[in-house]
Amino acid sequence: MPFSVGTSSMTFQEEIRGTGKWWDTLEWDDPATKPLLHPLFKEVKGYNCNDNDDNDSNDSDEEEEEDNDDDDDRHEKEASEKKKQLLQRLEKADKNLDWIMNAKIGIVSAYGMGEVGKTTIMMNINNLLKDAKIFQSIIWVTVSEDLNLTRLQTDIVKKVELHFKEDDNEVSKAVALHEALMNRQKFLLILDDTWKSFSLKQVGIPKPTEENGCKIALTSRSLDICSGMKIDKSIKVEELSKEEV
Repeated sequence: MPFSVGTSSMTFQEEIRGTGKWWDTLEWDDPATKPLLHPLFKEVKGYNCNDNDDNDSNDSDEEEEEDNDDDDDRHEKEASEKKKQLLQRLEKADKNLDWIMNAKIGIVSAYGMGEVGKTTIMMNINNLLKDAKIFQSIIWVTVSEDLNLTRLQTDIVKKVELHFKEDDNEVSKAVALHEALMNRQKFLLILDDTWKSFSLKQVGIPKPTEENGCKIALTSRSLDICSGMKIDKSIKVEELSKEEV
């Protein structure tokens, strides 16, 4: 640019516009002109060589703030969803708990597809009742998909600190287990992850009655399985729909 050090006119003042990068790449006839005009370039309101750079920086800051706002919104939505799911589970737990506390109801269940919170519901009930000390004993057993009555007997026996004899068969084990559970009087047996219905009598589990005060609570993916266990009350646990979130 043909600027002269001796130029006294300010006619060029409004023509000096652009970004800092543009200013740095200008070629001068007289190298001494650039440092002399640089202060003037910065002082022209609205056309500071750093203005565009500052604007770029501001734009970047605004974009970053928008990204942070999006992250906050997403985290808030996730927290809200988890809260609703927790409240739903607590509601289901309260319903099952009411049934368990009802003397006329012996066997209750929570059923629904996998990973919807059935086990969590029973864990909440388990913890609440343990703290309340309403039952003499609470026995938690995971039945699992591969149902084996002998293994189920063994798992329950370990919880009640009973020892079978080496020559005990399935029938004698069932008799011994039934006696041990009845001696505990008021107990709650939680059968988690039940995939098949089975005979309580065959395993040695006493039938809950109003007289003995015993209770059974189970979880399953199928209402048919719950029905096969001759449950008194059952509640379905469902995943929250998008409309409910």
